[in-house]
Amino acid sequence: MRLTAKDLSSLFDDPDWKTKFPPLINVDQAAELAAVKKNTIYDWSSQKLLDDCKTKNRRPLLFHRDRFVQILFLRGIINDN
Repeated sequence: MRLTAKDLSSLFDDPDWKTKFPPLINVDQAAELAAVKKNTIYDWSSQKLLDDCKTKNRRPLLFHRDRFVQILFLRGIINDN
């Protein structure tokens, strides 16, 4: 499933969601957004499944929220766990 920019922005139109999930999200927020455990996010990252959405050479690990959601839908990685 391909999400358009409009689809992505509408996901975060709700002020509570916009505050809870800012444009750059950490591992805790990514896990909550994907409804998986934190270790799953680290596993996906080590398997390079999230390389297209994570910030380069940053600690702590941060992800571009919209790209993260796109990857979840495009690659269907949630269904693998």
